[in-house]
Amino acid sequence: MKDKVVILADLIAITPGEEGKWFATAKDLKLHDLALGLANKSPCDPKTLTRAARNHLDTQPPFALGAPMVALRWLSEGRGRRSR
Repeated sequence: MKDKVVILADLIAITPGEEGKWFATAKDLKLHDLALGLANKSPCDPKTLTRAARNHLDTQPPFALGAPMVALRWLSEGRGRRSR
């Protein structure tokens, strides 16, 4: 059996350019620094980032500050908007 962190690292490695989709998995594994790094590397849904910030405000303040900052970055680049 492989460790969950090793499996995640393998998945990240085989999906270059899509690192942001592994944000929630890293967050759930309590790898908050890795999660923020992944979200910064490729697009991640701003709604997911802001929800994560809200849910971790009391337990992981640095993460709760970093996640919405990344969300603002992606919003400023036109991500996360609904098309009309």
